[in-house]
Amino acid sequence: MDVPVLFLTARDAVAQRVDALNAGADDYLCKPFEFEELLARVRALLRRHGGNREASWKHLDISLDLMTNRVTRGGNAMILTAKEQALLHFFLRHPREVLSRTRLYEQVWQEVFDGLSNTLEVHVMELRRKLEAFGPRVIHTVRGRGYLLGGLEGDDDV
Repeated sequence: MDVPVLFLTARDAVAQRVDALNAGADDYLCKPFEFEELLARVRALLRRHGGNREASWKHLDISLDLMTNRVTRGGNAMILTAKEQALLHFFLRHPREVLSRTRLYEQVWQEVFDGLSNTLEVHVMELRRKLEAFGPRVIHTVRGRGYLLGGLEGDDDV
């Protein structure tokens, strides 16, 4: 995972700044600082580290705007929990790709999947329920392999 690191500290010695940057920091800001400068530095870090990260994602009739946390299906706004939104975001980044339970759990929860918990299944069930309130099923179970958003390649009906 590529996460930008901004040191925000009262330590302002040049050697400390150099050490932090050499240790992997992307930027260094000493206190006291102006809030506008902090915001500008955060925006710059996100631009540099954002690369191919998009602010909005869409597949079929589902859209997710990460800037406003707005989720819609067929134009209908939906309210998702933070974890449901993270799960939908991962599905939207990998449409028509079979995603294993292990991969989903480890990417969305960022924990090692032990195979015993049903947390993933419960969240998928709730996300399906909310999505299906405004249209047909779009998250499918692929027996023995995982879950899939949309249909398989060439299958636009699902």
